[in-house]
Amino acid sequence: MTSDEIKPPFYNIDYAFAFEERHYMSTNAIEADRFWLKCRFIGVGLCSSSVSLNKLPGWEKNSYGYHGDDGCIFKGSGAGQNYGPTFGNKDTVGCCYNMAEGTVFYTKNGVHQGIAFSNITSQPMYPAIGLRSPGEVVVVNLGTSAPFMFDIDSYVRDCKTAALNTIRQ
Repeated sequence: MTSDEIKPPFYNIDYAFAFEERHYMSTNAIEADRFWLKCRFIGVGLCSSSVSLNKLPGWEKNSYGYHGDDGCIFKGSGAGQNYGPTFGNKDTVGCCYNMAEGTVFYTKNGVHQGIAFSNITSQPMYPAIGLRSPGEVVVVNLGTSAPFMFDIDSYVRDCKTAALNTIRQ
């Protein structure tokens, strides 16, 4: 299914990341209408402020997304690339934007799925979650109210250690 075949409603979070080196958020799809559960039209990712709110993350320029229905990643177009497993009801999907390395990776139920995007320029990015399925409910965790399923603190420590080791060489 192409981006032109799917129409709104979509909802993105209008929340800017604080300017730090690494950012992480997670979403948990907790409920979906039975008919739409098979489709899992959830997209999780990042976008700039110029991106409209009527398409899933990744379908427009300056947006990046991982979609639950097919497990594909999207970067600025409706043509996806195979990336990871599908996700949907009761799954927790995380998105990490590492500004220092210019990379984005995703997690599913706390498991790192590998680098999805690289060579991302340092521009203000916003968390973006697109929902297409009627009756779908997600809970978003930006790290202020509950711990993440993925151990982001260990990841940040490992990145800092790797950077220090590179400097020492």
